[in-house]
Amino acid sequence: AGATLLSQAFLHPAGRPADRAGAGRLGLEATMHGADEDAPVVRIASRALAHGVTVHVPGFRPSDDAFSIEPGHAREITLRREGPVETVRGAVTALNLQGAVRVAPAAD
Repeated sequence: AGATLLSQAFLHPAGRPADRAGAGRLGLEATMHGADEDAPVVRIASRALAHGVTVHVPGFRPSDDAFSIEPGHAREITLRREGPVETVRGAVTALNLQGAVRVAPAAD
C-alpha cells in the first residue's frame, strides 16, 4: 500500500521554471481511474518537472490543486462530485506547460 502525501516542498535555486514546454517535452500524461463515478481518480505522471499543476474537471473538485510533480514521478488526485455531470471529462494544466493535457480514460 502506498503512503499518503501530507506535504511537499521544492527548492528552486535558479528560480521557478519560466519557460513553457509542450506535453511531449515534459512527458506529462493524465489518466482517469476508478469505477466510482462520484470520486474518480486522476493519475498525473511527468518525466520532467511539472510546476503548478491544476486539474480541471467540470462538476468536480480535486483533492489537491496547484502542486508540482518531480521528474519521473506521478500523483493521484481524487475528484469529488460537486454537481450534476453528464460526462466526466477534463484537462490538466501547469505553469510550465504550453496548453493543456486532456485527461484520458485509463486503458484497463
